[in-house]
Amino acid sequence: MQDQIKDIIDLETDGFLQKIQSRMNTELNSGFSNQVTKIFKHQLSITLKEVNQSFQRGLEMFISSLDQDEQEFSFLKDTLNEVLKVTKTWIDSIAINLSYMFELDSIFNNRRLKILQLLDKIQQVSDKQNKTYQTYDKLQKIFVKVSSQINIFTKELSEKEHSYQQIG
Repeated sequence: MQDQIKDIIDLETDGFLQKIQSRMNTELNSGFSNQVTKIFKHQLSITLKEVNQSFQRGLEMFISSLDQDEQEFSFLKDTLNEVLKVTKTWIDSIAINLSYMFELDSIFNNRRLKILQLLDKIQQVSDKQNKTYQTYDKLQKIFVKVSSQINIFTKELSEKEHSYQQIG
């Protein structure tokens, strides 16, 4: 009997313990779901909102940085385009000036050659003129000699004629 009572107490105790355990599990689950889960959800929601806000600020800063970079790029692109236009104009001007310079150089070389040819002709004329003056000087000396000889011959003839007139 004692064993039976013991078994009954054990059964009652086991049933009681199971009920207490079951109730504790239910209460713990209910308390956990009602309190801890709500607090955890609330804290998780706050944390996710803060993370989202942080991402939003980061995204806005990134987009702002991209806008600034795009504006700087656009400014640099416009500046580079202006520099390229000025450079192209400058290069075109240099090309035109070089073309004129080459044309003027060609004209200068042609004129220089003509001047050299004219100088050669002037030198030839000067040489001929010098030869003509030399020939003139020689002829003048010959003329003076011949004239002197003629004068002497005329004088001698005159004297001989005079002497024949006196003789005759």
